[in-house]
Amino acid sequence: MAPIDRSHGPRQNCKLSHLALLQQLHSSTDNVWRNLTGSCTLHPRSLLQVTRHVYIRRIGLASSNMGKLDRVWSNRQLSLSSKLRIYNCCILALMLYGSEAWTILKADRQKLQSFHLRCQRRILQIRWSDFVTNADVSARTSLTDVHSIISQTRHALFGHIQWLPPDTPAHKIGGPPHGSPNAASSFRPDITWRRPPGRSRSTWLQQLTDDIGISASRLWDSAADLSEWAALRPIAGLID
Repeated sequence: MAPIDRSHGPRQNCKLSHLALLQQLHSSTDNVWRNLTGSCTLHPRSLLQVTRHVYIRRIGLASSNMGKLDRVWSNRQLSLSSKLRIYNCCILALMLYGSEAWTILKADRQKLQSFHLRCQRRILQIRWSDFVTNADVSARTSLTDVHSIISQTRHALFGHIQWLPPDTPAHKIGGPPHGSPNAASSFRPDITWRRPPGRSRSTWLQQLTDDIGISASRLWDSAADLSEWAALRPIAGLID
């Protein structure tokens, strides 16, 4: 009996199709990465738009997971504390992932806080016709507002940057060699870029100074002392 030729069987065709799919995915991701890392320059306005797209996508992902856990929120056998723990781990952590590096506007912060309160109302089974204020909702759950969470993580990130070895790139960006930190001026846009009319955008460092309440020249020196920097940690509820 002649040997069976298995070079053109169904399994081989399946392997070839999988290989072609992987090659196609690799080429597409390579093109995307080339477009992202190519000869393109981003000015501060574009960076702000990228940040806005990030948190808008985060709200969408958190909202999707919130709907998948409807049985958990409506389960009467679970205590409120257990539901809030699940919410902090599966919803809030997903929405605020990477928020320590965000530079957001006040309107964007209000959108995040609005979604945060809407999720709490959903957990508490509060309907719009119940006329319960946001202050009452926060009092029942005792959860920290979004702005305070972002401010605390931003404070922690700046401290970690200061404690890095001096030869680390992040340490050099956070603290220039001539003293006071100026992370905003470390970015240089393209020479053809012109600032749009209107008030200048708030930078990440400016938002950090507003949260802590000290000038930018004192941030770097204060972060060097662990005990002093821990005392400057923003307190929830006391941040405007």
